[in-house]
Amino acid sequence: MRDYAKVSPLFWIRGSGKALRGDADALVVALYLVTCPAANMIGVYYVPVVTIAHETGLGGERVASALARIGKANFAHYDAETEMAWVPNMASYQIGDELKPGDKRRGGVIAELAKVSGSPFAEAFLTRYATAYGIEAPSKPLRSPSESVAKESLRSPLEAPSKGLHDPREEQEQEQEQEQEQIPPTHSRLKDRKSAREPSTPSARGSDPESKSSTPIAPPTSSQDRVSSPDAARGASANESASGGNVGELPAWFREAAETVAMNAGLRADNLPALWLEYVGSRGRKTLSPNAQDATGWLASVLRNERSRATSRAGSKRGAEITKQPSDPNAPWLREFSR
Repeated sequence: MRDYAKVSPLFWIRGSGKALRGDADALVVALYLVTCPAANMIGVYYVPVVTIAHETGLGGERVASALARIGKANFAHYDAETEMAWVPNMASYQIGDELKPGDKRRGGVIAELAKVSGSPFAEAFLTRYATAYGIEAPSKPLRSPSESVAKESLRSPLEAPSKGLHDPREEQEQEQEQEQEQIPPTHSRLKDRKSAREPSTPSARGSDPESKSSTPIAPPTSSQDRVSSPDAARGASANESASGGNVGELPAWFREAAETVAMNAGLRADNLPALWLEYVGSRGRKTLSPNAQDATGWLASVLRNERSRATSRAGSKRGAEITKQPSDPNAPWLREFSR
């Protein structure tokens, strides 16, 4: 709905307004068509007779009769089938006789035309204003609103886009790429990164350090005790794995998160099934969706606490070196946890 409308005082002394003198109903309806809430700046808009009758206080028959007389005076025209009105001089008073190049109101005119593309008055408007307003010629078919919006010529009245409309599929692809970047590195990338930072040494567990048959080294006692506690086991059994199996089945995304945290901390990702059960139990949910970022933060906190307790308990020479050399950047216990 418009906030205001321009009405010329010349309505009463010239042209079609003067021709309606003495016809009170026609004068009321004529001024209503210029100032009504449904009107727009191009003068082509939808307004049912019942709406005019209600807002003017006139009956439906009186409104229909007044519209016929207004049409004969060429002040406004009404199509009963589509319930569309057209005030030919409306655009001249509301916009102006012409639009200069670069005038952003041209986009508003095109947008309003797109809304009434099925009206019999749309072509009549183009015949009268297309050249003066610099819009498409009346010989071309008027595009539907859905087609017009996608064209460069149909711009916003406030700012014209330099490219086509945004494709929601592109936004979805960008979100998927960002999610993939947040997932911890895979086994192969972990292996390459670890090889670049550590000298090559024979594996104590076999030729394949990633083999599932390798014997894992137990984690610190306190962590293992907490993992195998009855409360944690009961909390874990109440949940379901994100892959659809029981929570006792270690998912690949949690394994990757644990190996990432352990590698960056200079530790080993051992006894992963127990850590997985503790993680599920700590969340206390009926279902647990894959969330590598949350798991990474939880694992980093657990290993950090275990490392602190192990350091405080250590009475060996290595423990003394840890205390004496806190600034050694190569010490694995000082490396930052990732993410």
